[in-house]
Amino acid sequence: MPGNSSQSAELTSTLATLRDLPTATIYEAAGKIGAAGPTIHAIGEGLRLAGVAFTVKAEPRDNLVLFRSVDAAPPGSVLVIDAGATNQATIWGGT
Repeated sequence: MPGNSSQSAELTSTLATLRDLPTATIYEAAGKIGAAGPTIHAIGEGLRLAGVAFTVKAEPRDNLVLFRSVDAAPPGSVLVIDAGATNQATIWGGT
């Protein structure tokens, strides 16, 4: 919760721990829930991140919601975007 330094410190510590663990280890420790398909992957070798998810529901081809989400997301959060599960259009970046 904002303003609670004890919870904030605990969250910071938890995220630091998660950032150092392999994705498969986190998945298994979480009871094998939340698996991502093979098309979800790092865009480069050695990249890692961990943060509180800021979820966004967008329609294919509607990137205005993404620009608004960047402004609305709390600092340090990770944008998780559901753009309709299509490979026929991009929502951010190129094809």
